[in-house]
Amino acid sequence: MKENLSQRKLLEVLTHEIEVLRKTSSNINEAGPIIAQRLQELKQTKLTAQVDIKDLKTLIQEHKEYIDSKTSIPTWFIVAFFIVFGILAIQSIWLYGYIFIK
Repeated sequence: MKENLSQRKLLEVLTHEIEVLRKTSSNINEAGPIIAQRLQELKQTKLTAQVDIKDLKTLIQEHKEYIDSKTSIPTWFIVAFFIVFGILAIQSIWLYGYIFIK
């Protein structure tokens, strides 16, 4: 029985792929313990991170100063409040004297 050319080529390709897989699996088996050891070292290593927050603190301080400057009570409101409070206090004293002292 004659071999077909495509069958021969297919057999060569399969043989080549099997050899490549053998080499790859042997490389993986060699590198596997080293990778496992490195992963274990990484798991046991404590990470320390230092973050420079000086710029963030200055930005927060600027925003805080801006908000404080915009949320202050105006002096005209304080003056108006004390005037109304004074008028109500005088009126209360007058009414107290009018009702109970008379």
